[in-house]
Amino acid sequence: MLEVSTALEQGDRGGALAKARTWRRQAPQDMMALLSLGQAFEANGLRSEAARAYGSLIDMFPSDAPMLRHASNRLTALGGEEGTGLALDAARQAYEERPDHPSSHRTYAWALVAVKEYEQAFGILRDAAKRGFAVRYEGVNQILRDDAAVVAAKWATEVPEQADTIRAQARKARIRILKKPVTHFVLSWETDANDVDLHVYDGDGSHAYYLRRGLKSGGFLYADIRDGYGPESFTIEGEPKGYPYRIDVDYFSRGPMGYGLGALQVIQTGKAQETEMIPFVLMMEKGRARLKLMEGPLGP
Repeated sequence: MLEVSTALEQGDRGGALAKARTWRRQAPQDMMALLSLGQAFEANGLRSEAARAYGSLIDMFPSDAPMLRHASNRLTALGGEEGTGLALDAARQAYEERPDHPSSHRTYAWALVAVKEYEQAFGILRDAAKRGFAVRYEGVNQILRDDAAVVAAKWATEVPEQADTIRAQARKARIRILKKPVTHFVLSWETDANDVDLHVYDGDGSHAYYLRRGLKSGGFLYADIRDGYGPESFTIEGEPKGYPYRIDVDYFSRGPMGYGLGALQVIQTGKAQETEMIPFVLMMEKGRARLKLMEGPLGP
């Protein structure tokens, strides 16, 4: 995986694809070989082949909710006709398999948003926000309410004739009506009994993480999840004032699974609503990956 990733970073897309294909032939049951093949296909503009590679995770792990969620996030990041349909199928299966995981609700809801099924997505998040999750998922109900607020705003914008009804539903469910822009950096990962940490830096060098949760320019990390899965969320209310933002993830503690599969989701509202999904793989304990340098608002 390191060899394939290094080749991609160096711009050798053809070499990366050749390495990934060779590895996949030599280790057809190796999940990491399959992920590397998908990344190499994606980098070479072979979107259908990338979707097939990521979709193969669904076939390999049809009842494994964390793997299904990771496949869904990979396919969501791929986007387009190639990715969104398969992403929704994988997310639905994960939701049915492990409703006790908050990420199952989030992944399914956002996959529905990608295909413009706003009402169903809002309902899933609204109901999940009222659910009693295990104590280990500190702060998750607020994250789910935040998601529901963003989806309600998107739904009202896309279907303006229903805007009053949508706002009434949100108020009834005690979901806030967004009146100013908001930015969320939401981290989730798909292995148990391990700790992946979110780190956010602003342009002035202020650093928010589990020991110091706020940035001087604004924004706050809700909680520190230490026992697997997440999600963790850093939220900025109002127009962000700290560009450029740098978002890193740190593999604080490797659990028995060894690898750490996950995704960073950036959600931003304002003049328009934009989202970005950034999947990742971490292997080394105390290793860190830079996932996003955000120099300005998300745009199409």
